[in-house]
Amino acid sequence: MPDLTPPVAPVNLITGPWNEEKKRRLFWLVRAKLLYDMKLNPLFLGPRAVQMKLACLDAAVISAEKLDPLIINCLMGCWVFQDLPQDAKHERLIKLCNRIDGGGELLDMQILGFVVRELDRDKEFLAYYFPI
Repeated sequence: MPDLTPPVAPVNLITGPWNEEKKRRLFWLVRAKLLYDMKLNPLFLGPRAVQMKLACLDAAVISAEKLDPLIINCLMGCWVFQDLPQDAKHERLIKLCNRIDGGGELLDMQILGFVVRELDRDKEFLAYYFPI
């Protein structure tokens, strides 16, 4: 019986940068439910899954000049925020808070707030930096 490998995630679609063609392919990848059904039918992210997730966060949200709602809707599923090391989450949370402090459009602020909440699901960062 031949060994079957799981479906491999297309790294360039997940980590960017994205042109119009890559956005179109990413949209159809999500429409096929290959990224959002990660619990039921996960794509194989490879041996460097954490690095891929962090690169995705960095490219789509943290270092993106202008946030692209299509990229955010396609990639910011729960799978991106799972199994990340605490120090990497903390570093990204600080960068996100600095970006929020810089201000911007309402939609961008809502997206950044969503990413902060998802990265800090256990509320350790917010409780430490923003005590009530």
